[in-house]
Amino acid sequence: ASWQYSPQTKFDVGYAHLFIKEARIYDDQRTAVPSRGLIAGKYDGSADILSMQFTHQF
Repeated sequence: ASWQYSPQTKFDVGYAHLFIKEARIYDDQRTAVPSRGLIAGKYDGSADILSMQFTHQF
């Protein structure tokens, strides 16, 4: 979105939301070294990005 305050001054604002797809992890180290164990699970995430800009021409 943009707002022209005066012929020389302008404000800009932007917003984005990022959706991160769910991912699974499965890392079995027990076959190589039994004491290392197993990591198993899933994760997902998201991010919000807000940007603002002020422009003044002279």
